[in-house]
Amino acid sequence: MKLAYFVAGGTGGHILPALSLGKHFKKSLKYKVRYVSGRRHLDYKLYGGEDCIHLKSYALVGKSFDAVLKSIIFNSLCFFQMLFKFIIIRPKFVFGAGGYVCGPTLLAAKILFIPVFVLEQNSVMGLTNKILSRVAKKIFLNFKGTKGLPEGLSDRVAVLGNPVREEFLGDMRTEQSSPRFRILVTGGSLGAHGLNQVITEFLKSYEGEEELEILHQIGKNESPVQEINSAILYKQTEYIDNMAKEIRNSDFIVCRGGATTVTELKYAKTPCLIVPTPLSIHRDKHQVFNGESLKAEAEFPVYVITQEELSEKPNLLNKIINEELQRDRSEDISWHLKVEKNPTLLIAKSIEESI
Repeated sequence: MKLAYFVAGGTGGHILPALSLGKHFKKSLKYKVRYVSGRRHLDYKLYGGEDCIHLKSYALVGKSFDAVLKSIIFNSLCFFQMLFKFIIIRPKFVFGAGGYVCGPTLLAAKILFIPVFVLEQNSVMGLTNKILSRVAKKIFLNFKGTKGLPEGLSDRVAVLGNPVREEFLGDMRTEQSSPRFRILVTGGSLGAHGLNQVITEFLKSYEGEEELEILHQIGKNESPVQEINSAILYKQTEYIDNMAKEIRNSDFIVCRGGATTVTELKYAKTPCLIVPTPLSIHRDKHQVFNGESLKAEAEFPVYVITQEELSEKPNLLNKIINEELQRDRSEDISWHLKVEKNPTLLIAKSIEESI
């Protein structure tokens, strides 16, 4: 049986596309599939039940000499561990979807002349993918004009989108009606403290007359919200397992601008407010570009506003919600009639043709 490795770790934005593609190769193309990931919380949670190797890998750069030395040592160990595995059982190819673990794993495969492929979901290429793109047989992009792609590699590039979970490929219309306007808030798979603070203030200061229902994926280690306007039915949870269902049942989404979130919104066609991770955390502004890219091509309302602006103008979120409450939503169903191409199938076909 043909063997393939899918490598991704750290966040749902990296892991979920790898899982989507891996499941397709396993189910439809009859491959034996193995995953390689790190040792963070979601690396264990999302790969639960799958054939997965968990490596102790670290970022390629550090803030101190000790951090850099530690990274070199542990990534070298990961490299040799995967090198020996590939020597013993040689896979047909290795696919990297993001995370520290991709560096040593894909480089080990390349040294053995095993075809490697990389996926860059964001509109700005990360450091690891900048390095790996030089040795990749094919570079798959989610956005046209992705920034940071090394020069001279355009012949290897294929802009085919970002693999999404199967649940987002069906009918995304609302499953059940509710008398309340339903809002889903998610800061991504790891949560977002700054966005949570913005929502906490909104829960106290909501000025509209219409009753709201809010489901808030708050992440780990966040304190429960104490003060809530009586017009809001509020529920918070650490993690949402069935995100497609909750998006389907929502009238509006407040979220970060991660590539997987933006891709899923593209398929769901749900009006949304994208609040990019602050530049103090993501200096390359990739979440800003992700959100602006969706806004430019979407047929449905997309707002892209910084966390700083929402914090400085407490009434701004109120204003946006009230705009959506007053908008005529009777024809929203027409957005869902447009069929999007399935990136999973397109990428799988390209890989099969390349090996």
